[in-house]
Amino acid sequence: MNYTVITCDIIESRTLEQREQAQRHIEAAFGEINARFAADIAIPFQFTLGDEFQGVLTDLAKAPYIAGRLREEVAPVKIRIAIGFGEITTELSEDIRKVDGPVFHIARDVMEGLKRKQKKRGLKHKQHLTGFASERGFDDTVDTVYMLYDVLISERTEKQWWAAKVYNLAGTATRAAAVFGTTFQNISKQVNAAHLFETNQAEQFLGHYLVSSSKGEPIGSPLRGS
Repeated sequence: MNYTVITCDIIESRTLEQREQAQRHIEAAFGEINARFAADIAIPFQFTLGDEFQGVLTDLAKAPYIAGRLREEVAPVKIRIAIGFGEITTELSEDIRKVDGPVFHIARDVMEGLKRKQKKRGLKHKQHLTGFASERGFDDTVDTVYMLYDVLISERTEKQWWAAKVYNLAGTATRAAAVFGTTFQNISKQVNAAHLFETNQAEQFLGHYLVSSSKGEPIGSPLRGS
């Protein structure tokens, strides 16, 4: 059966101040994501090797959205995210280290590619990076969308990450302001500066695209107003 593996790597982890505190923060983020998306998670997110962590999803369509919410939860810690889609050949286990299959090797190849890309292009260590591949290989459309997406999110300040998180949790700026004790104007200002609507739309497009392309279906959205 095919699953989606999300492998994450902390960028410049050795230079983090208060590294232990950062790891506790990330573990708390796991708890939030694992609970919030329990219906879509086959194996919960957990640390696997050093500063890497992984989770397994049942629904490919949700992968870009969940990856985006994971970034919001771990912010301001910066991470690379490698998404792989393919087969798991062993039985599932709560301990992801006991599970194997081609999909894990696909996600590993994506992660190594992101590291090479960062080194080759001389990207600043603050640059977030995201990649995807399946058993069919890499996809130029996904790579292009994520290249632009990563540029937008990498410019976010800590306040903008917080605003993006609370907006996506609440659903509207008005509800976010009421629930989290701030003003509508503040939320709106921060989410606009964070390009949240653009990045959310990119995640929605990618979810639709990945599923359609994996099935060999035509790619596209209905015309507005149709």
